[in-house]
Amino acid sequence: MQASVDGIIVPGDEEEETIALLQEVVEQGIPVVNVLQDSTGSIRQCFVGNNSYNLGQDYGRQILELLAEKEDDNPQEGEPADVLVLVDETRMDTSQNLILLGIRETLEQAETEVGKVAVETSPVDNSRSFSSEESIRDIFLNSERLPDILVCLSAVHTRCAYQAAVDYNKVGTVQLLGYYDSDAILDAVAKKILYSTIAPDTEQMGRLCVQALDEYVETGYTNNYMAVDTHLIRAEEAES
Repeated sequence: MQASVDGIIVPGDEEEETIALLQEVVEQGIPVVNVLQDSTGSIRQCFVGNNSYNLGQDYGRQILELLAEKEDDNPQEGEPADVLVLVDETRMDTSQNLILLGIRETLEQAETEVGKVAVETSPVDNSRSFSSEESIRDIFLNSERLPDILVCLSAVHTRCAYQAAVDYNKVGTVQLLGYYDSDAILDAVAKKILYSTIAPDTEQMGRLCVQALDEYVETGYTNNYMAVDTHLIRAEEAES
């Protein structure tokens, strides 16, 4: 390290280079906390982020809410609903699988009330500039693949999805569930382009990261994982 620091807080990934760098840092006695995304193959001290299964349950409940509204509007349709979840094809950890598990189990438990729901995934290419936009726009351009509900698990995918819905006049045709609470995303929720978004408690996230570093520096130990709360934002909350 060129600069002497007491600890490092950094978003993780599963790249070999990242894991090797974290190994080098920790071996120098500098504690590392991964935030938002973990580097599961590394020897970092702590991961601070979402409980992925609980996040999936939150999305599942939003899907059920949308299906109930659809049933009220079209009580005679009875057709299975198509749910498409956008996943980052470069992520190698289990977080996306846990989110999907939470979604599917929540829907399965309510299947007798809402009928059959088909949940599929669509990998999004993040390997180069604008590749995410292209992957998501392709979904809106393919009328045979157009889902009833599109679930976005990242801020980038959320932004690309609501922009595509506007550009291709699919607002309301495809219901969008987003992630994060940037000003642009909150504006899209307030305008009902996005049905809702789920945001992590970023203040709590920062506090837990510092707490983990402090604990490790003082005692040599800290929790391997600290879960961050999330909150659901609908149009009425986004407008306030």
